[in-house]
Amino acid sequence: MREDPVSVQDLRHQLRSLRRQLDEQPGLSLQERDDIHALIDRIEDRLRTGDAGPHAGLTGGVTRAAERFEAGHPKVAGTLRSIGVALANIGI
Repeated sequence: MREDPVSVQDLRHQLRSLRRQLDEQPGLSLQERDDIHALIDRIEDRLRTGDAGPHAGLTGGVTRAAERFEAGHPKVAGTLRSIGVALANIGI
């Protein structure tokens, strides 16, 4: 993983923002919340371990989640897309 402290810091900020958004979205089902929280946890684990190299499953999961929420929850989808960009910027 390429170490870019600004990008990693930005990604962590976006993950916190997404967690807040999930708490503020009354229209999300429990399953939808759980799915996104699991994705956030995987990303945070990846940042903690410093596991190098791309993970198609992780970035693909972010992309699929953004597409899934685009129509009903555009703010959540936008944050997910930003997280995907941040992941790419740090080489995940």
